[in-house]
Amino acid sequence: MLFLLVPLLAGGWLAAHDLAYRLVAPGTHERHELLARSGHGYLHWAQLAIALSLALVLVGIALAARQTSAGWGERRSPAPRLALLPLLGFFLQEHLERIVQSGGFPLDAVLEPTFVVGALLQLPLSLLAYLLARLLLGAAESLGLVLAAASRRRFAPARLLLGWAVEQADLSPRPALALGYSERGPPLPF
Repeated sequence: MLFLLVPLLAGGWLAAHDLAYRLVAPGTHERHELLARSGHGYLHWAQLAIALSLALVLVGIALAARQTSAGWGERRSPAPRLALLPLLGFFLQEHLERIVQSGGFPLDAVLEPTFVVGALLQLPLSLLAYLLARLLLGAAESLGLVLAAASRRRFAPARLLLGWAVEQADLSPRPALALGYSERGPPLPF
């Protein structure tokens, strides 16, 4: 489940972060200056992070489908309180960006418009990511049930045939004399 939830929550967190800066500084030049002043130079790695997140989501879907098809566990819904993690992550991210940029702890970071807007956007976007994770988990489990049913149908004739052959064969132990053999072998030639 975490393979699904964590990348989706991180995606919602970063989307809210980006949207906050776009809303506060709608002009491209103004936004780039604001991002540069607040320590956002690492954002050129965002495409790689998005690709890795999508890969983790696909792995999570495959694992959930496999677990369901193999009957390895019950459905566990992610805890709703996990949807609050992006808010905490956003708070830490904004402060760490400014610590790296300026070298000091920014006490006034929470008063900046981008922080307030970003924090307000975290809750709806993380809730949306949480609901999407639940939807994908349900779809993966449905796929797992379909795969399990297909597997049972595929091997059903072989199981029936094998079961019939075992029922027809009398595999109970018999004494050696009843089979026409003596209990003892011939004497050894010395």
